[in-house]
Amino acid sequence: MSDDLDDDDEPEEDIEDGEKKPSAGGGKKLIVIGAAAALLILGGGAAVYFTGLLDSQPGGEKDSVGEPPVFIEFPKIMVDLKTGRCRAPFIKLKLQAQLSKSDVSRFNEVQPMVLDAFQTWLRDHERGELVGREGTEMMRLNLFAILNNALAPAKAEAIYFREILLQ
Repeated sequence: MSDDLDDDDEPEEDIEDGEKKPSAGGGKKLIVIGAAAALLILGGGAAVYFTGLLDSQPGGEKDSVGEPPVFIEFPKIMVDLKTGRCRAPFIKLKLQAQLSKSDVSRFNEVQPMVLDAFQTWLRDHERGELVGREGTEMMRLNLFAILNNALAPAKAEAIYFREILLQ
């Protein structure tokens, strides 16, 4: 037989300056294995996240699991807005606060102060500042901050507009 390669033998690798040429098949296998491992890790992480296993920490207290939130409606607020004219525009609001059940008694204590702070904040603004989506969101954020400052150390979960009339 000659020095020819048989079908069963692997071809000799070219040796140039003492280095071997890497085979292309090994690199592809590494990429496939790495991709499979990454997919397995990401899939497992997503499964843990979406099943809620990370929501409560082991050994920690469970915070009001299954306890529905409490929605408390504020009395109707009607305020004249800031203007340089004789006839002032006004805003009429119906608001609702979302609290945890344990914070309701604190809310009842501070509600008169919160209403006063809401009205004071509203009177410092012109109609143009409160119009539209940006004005409404700015108003929501500021009223929410006022509520949480008054409730501290308790905290409201959200504040909702039930009615907004701006004239």
